[in-house]
Amino acid sequence: MSFMKFPELHEDLDILKFYNLIGRYNPNELLNMINEFNPTIDTLVVLSKFLKAESRDKSSVSYEKANEYFENFYRNSLVFKKIIDNALDLNKLESCCFTLSLSNINLVSSVKNVVDSFENAIRSKKVSLEFINYMDKSFVACDEEKLQNIVFNLIYNSVKYTNKNDKIIISIKEKDNKIYICVEDTGVGIPSDELPKVFNKFFQGSISISEMDKGMGAGLFIVNKFVKILDGKIYIYSKPNKGTKIMIELPFFLLEKPCKKLVAI
Repeated sequence: MSFMKFPELHEDLDILKFYNLIGRYNPNELLNMINEFNPTIDTLVVLSKFLKAESRDKSSVSYEKANEYFENFYRNSLVFKKIIDNALDLNKLESCCFTLSLSNINLVSSVKNVVDSFENAIRSKKVSLEFINYMDKSFVACDEEKLQNIVFNLIYNSVKYTNKNDKIIISIKEKDNKIYICVEDTGVGIPSDELPKVFNKFFQGSISISEMDKGMGAGLFIVNKFVKILDGKIYIYSKPNKGTKIMIELPFFLLEKPCKKLVAI
């Protein structure tokens, strides 16, 4: 193998950036990050081993069953990628500005795709998940990647801090030229004295389902930053043992053509 061909093996350098990034965190922050990775990685490993074993005997599994396993693998891969994206986004948010890629997106479809990626997590925790669309119009100008990152982190938090038989409701609506995305759950909730701190970087609340549920504490920090970058607002309501409701307000408008916008952080 020649030296000049080596970069071709790394068409996507995100993982290399990730390795450089984790060196900036202290051991406790890294441990929290690893705790977030482990469940998804374990699932991907199990699915990979099963698919590898089944591929040796083409008659041993039906098309429907194989499709189900591949779908599970795909969904868990999406979750894993989003967690890595969070770590990478933390690095980007330390800069003085951020570039938005704005275009007219199908808001309903975009949010629904994120909701669907949690199907496996919801099933395993035996939590109910409901998506409600109150939108008359589906399209809105936004940075779809940032929007989906916001929705992912909000649902991820709800899933993490809910118990068996709890409920999570995601709703979207348009009112007075504003878009409202709401994620509400009946989980463990947040004490009132901690609410002002939940958007702080690496904040860890006092209430947790278990030690393994503790993550980086970066999700809501990233959500808050991205909401501001998108010229929006965020509202949070919560009570211990009652649940949490987080509502995102974004401007509703359409573009004549896609564009990029440099935003100061």
